[in-house]
Amino acid sequence: MPNQFSSLTPDSILSAAENFTGEKFDGTITPYNSYVNRVFGLTGEDGRDYVIKFYRPGRWSRDAVLDEHKFLADCSAAEVPVVPPLSSSLSGDEATVGSAEGLYFAVFPRLRARTFDIYTDEDWVRTGRAVGRMHIAARDRTAPHRLQCTPQQTTIPYITMLLNQNLVTPELQQEFTGVCVEHVVECIAADPCEFL
Repeated sequence: MPNQFSSLTPDSILSAAENFTGEKFDGTITPYNSYVNRVFGLTGEDGRDYVIKFYRPGRWSRDAVLDEHKFLADCSAAEVPVVPPLSSSLSGDEATVGSAEGLYFAVFPRLRARTFDIYTDEDWVRTGRAVGRMHIAARDRTAPHRLQCTPQQTTIPYITMLLNQNLVTPELQQEFTGVCVEHVVECIAADPCEFL
């Protein structure tokens, strides 16, 4: 699967989108930056723009992707400015997750927006309000399949992996380990409200 993921072809991208949406695309494919997944812009023959996002295999389960999509739907219903994925027009179950060649993907309408850079204290307040609105939108639903970022579940395993794979230079390993242990223990023992 990782090989399929890294070698997505224009034909496989367009086929996945067309089979999922029932739309025809004009062949325009624009790759977008993404740290983890593969994301492309597409243009329909009718001129409408779409984004197709292929999820990295082994990192996201179908259920985890569905948790993400439900969160986006909840945010959208609460008028938080997000773009929820489209449901497949060819599926009777309103599915938002497609599968092609063993890869999960989703199709979104492409909306134009401006980037938001934080320069002032008011920008931080605005960002805090947006995050607060997302928390309110998400409060009534759990996301049992999503990775939870906690010191125990993510930080410690990643530190262990860095050390076990000798990715920290030998002369810095002791200092790195000491700093990591100090801060992880501090985070585990701390009241989460102290970070707010």
